[in-house]
Amino acid sequence: MKRLAILPICMAMLMLAPSCTKSDSVAPPQSVSASSDDDAALALTQPAPGNYSVTKFVDDGVRKTNTLSAYVFIFESNGTLTARQGTQNYVGTWEIESDGEMEIDFDSSAPNAVREIRGGWDVDRITQRKIVLTDIENDGTGSDFLTFTRIQ
Repeated sequence: MKRLAILPICMAMLMLAPSCTKSDSVAPPQSVSASSDDDAALALTQPAPGNYSVTKFVDDGVRKTNTLSAYVFIFESNGTLTARQGTQNYVGTWEIESDGEMEIDFDSSAPNAVREIRGGWDVDRITQRKIVLTDIENDGTGSDFLTFTRIQ
């Protein structure tokens, strides 16, 4: 008989439990959206294969983006990097090294403007749409910035 008397009390407690609130509850995390220039928030470890244009090139503090505006840079997953200007192709290579740097190389047959981007670059970020590279000189002689943006 005592068990039957306890049953209504237990039922009442179960019905009231969901309506209780905790005063120190944590707010749900805010969603983070990708910026307008990067449609993918997912960082990649290597460039997505495809055609890119140079949208920023600063060499020792001097903006030189226009010197590369006539080129399409074709990144391939096998490490081939082709700079195409009209019907001319200049074949080079790209590689992400063990220290995280991207090494870009073109041989001497490439025009000076293309050869200027050769060397080791620190990878700031790689997304589906952008490859953002920097080379900050520790001695204060200048900084280099190079951004490739995928052509849709």
